[in-house]
Amino acid sequence: MLAAIDLGITNIDIVFHHGKAYGHLRLPANGRPVEKQMEAALMTLKEQGYSPEKVAVTGGQYRRLSKRLGSVELVGVSEVQAIGLGGLALAGLERALVVSAGSGTAMVAARGRDCTHVTGTAVGGGTLQGLGRLLVGTADALEIDRLALAGDPNRADLTLVEAVGEAVKKDLIRDVLDANDHSGRQYKCRIVVDLKRDADPELVMKQLYQYTPCQITVSMINIALVNRQPRTMGLK
Repeated sequence: MLAAIDLGITNIDIVFHHGKAYGHLRLPANGRPVEKQMEAALMTLKEQGYSPEKVAVTGGQYRRLSKRLGSVELVGVSEVQAIGLGGLALAGLERALVVSAGSGTAMVAARGRDCTHVTGTAVGGGTLQGLGRLLVGTADALEIDRLALAGDPNRADLTLVEAVGEAVKKDLIRDVLDANDHSGRQYKCRIVVDLKRDADPELVMKQLYQYTPCQITVSMINIALVNRQPRTMGLK
């Protein structure tokens, strides 16, 4: 029996191969230290009737683990290799672009045993924990979640109302009488803009998109160095 475990910030994912089929189990990390996460994962496998002698381990903190945990040998695998080779094995393919979409997202080009990180975002659970430590004084995921739930999500978009007001004051947006936040249970984000009698709604709409955060565009360009020169390349 083969097993692989991904120790994430939010969840612990377990993939195992028994006979001719793959199985998948998931349990919450609950902010536990990496050793406790590993123990919980092995206990979950044991409860399912599986007791592997060797387990492949990946995730942001897998390097903190020792080579063995009790009678089980632990083999550390880089996240890029785990995403690429794991994606090929589960899909039954020889080559693919494998996308791991969690709180952080990675795109890995996998060809046989060769796995290359193509692009993605590093804003994952570790980044959120670091921001939590700086902004609210804690890196505990459960405490950050508790603080978020205790807040008022309807007040998160007040900056948009303020931005409209500033644009009107600077005469960037014309024909606007007032802007109010009507967000609530029915509408999570609803900003009501009152116009003057002879205003052109289409023109005001264009000005809102142009001069306020009504629309945010993020551009991403994948550039590789070829002979020390930057080139935009495809994935082939």
